[in-house]
Amino acid sequence: MIFYPVYLSGVDGLIDLPYYEAITGCHLGLFPSYYEPWGYTPLESAALGVPSLTTDLGGFGRFLMSKGGVNNGVFILNRFKKSEEDVVKHFTEILHNFTLLDEKGSVREKMMAKEYAKADHELFRCP
Repeated sequence: MIFYPVYLSGVDGLIDLPYYEAITGCHLGLFPSYYEPWGYTPLESAALGVPSLTTDLGGFGRFLMSKGGVNNGVFILNRFKKSEEDVVKHFTEILHNFTLLDEKGSVREKMMAKEYAKADHELFRCP
């Protein structure tokens, strides 16, 4: 797991990759924010074929839940009106289940993540 609180420009001195290249090198994007009006980073990860985790407190997570898309390619951590203990338990369950995926399951999650991003883009596309 990498926590890297710096803008990735390709010359940061550690990763030295632009943002989108760094994201595509990841297996899972974790964005368990307490609040996000929309939350673009899980959507960006999904668009690049990287499964991600967001919450039911972020706009993107709530949007997916309203469309029936839950925990396939983009995982939704239940935080709304949950205790910290429940949130941590659900978070670890999601991570543990992700680590149990075989290669076929991992590829399936990547494909589903891209499909969610594509569907999201088409819903908000202007004519």
